[in-house]
Amino acid sequence: VTTAAEVDALRQVLHVESLQRVLDTYSGTGTVEQVASEWGVGVHTNDINSRLQAMECCDALQPGNCKRWAGAGFDAIITSPWFAILDLAVPLIESMKLRVACIHVPSHYVTDCTQPRAWYLAKLAVEGRLHIVFNLPRGPVRRRNVWMLVFGSRQGKDELLRKGSTQVMMHLFQEEGTAAMEVGSLLRARDQLFNSCSVVDN
Repeated sequence: VTTAAEVDALRQVLHVESLQRVLDTYSGTGTVEQVASEWGVGVHTNDINSRLQAMECCDALQPGNCKRWAGAGFDAIITSPWFAILDLAVPLIESMKLRVACIHVPSHYVTDCTQPRAWYLAKLAVEGRLHIVFNLPRGPVRRRNVWMLVFGSRQGKDELLRKGSTQVMMHLFQEEGTAAMEVGSLLRARDQLFNSCSVVDN
């Protein structure tokens, strides 16, 4: 469950007022739409569960749907996929290359990575397209989640991200067992991730 307070925390790190059309591909009960309406931003909702009365009822894990949405004039995605499918959902969302994709994930998704996921996040960080927002208000089950922001370009990140965010350090990788020639690249990538994080007040 994504809470309104978690969604509203995005205002501390993003210039949400510059967003025009937002897509929520896993809209659930519509929390993103409700909060964004308070920002003056319209949200197009989708959920595979027809009982939730979203604007669309499509499978967001189908590449064809993602390709269609990518060409539909949206400039941002704010969404919370089912946590069990994140390793499928995140690359598909990122493949749409919108101005920014704000993906709500549990904190362990970025702090306790499998190696393939760690390399994927490191690649986004090295490209200057990743920012992770920590210290969100706890949800109803008291779990601490984060926003993973994936930008379409480094320039887009510079335009949308508010200046002055608090930098935090985190350890994402286990170098143990990594081939010697890869260690330098891994450490450089991790340094990039250290500079791709902020915390919000709550």
